[in-house]
Amino acid sequence: MKQIDDKLYLEVLNILEKRNKTIYKKFLLLNEVKKDSTLARARETKSKNKIEEIKKAIKEIAEEKHKKPTKYDIHKKTNIAYQTINKYYSDLIKNF
Repeated sequence: MKQIDDKLYLEVLNILEKRNKTIYKKFLLLNEVKKDSTLARARETKSKNKIEEIKKAIKEIAEEKHKKPTKYDIHKKTNIAYQTINKYYSDLIKNF
């Protein structure tokens, strides 16, 4: 994706402001989205949710079996992919 030249962007905004207010407002919203990395926030939120789900599963399995939960146990309980479990497992077991 190419970067938009600031001068040209401002000129387009001025033209839109004079001719069509609804498109102008949408254009401003696009500019705000460009500044705000919503995709990165969504990834962070999803990762946090997965970590919390894995933590919860570890606690539940430990209470049920009275032993250290394996990756297989966590996968069976949560249905989270092994790749994701592998990413967080060692850190979470250390804290457990």
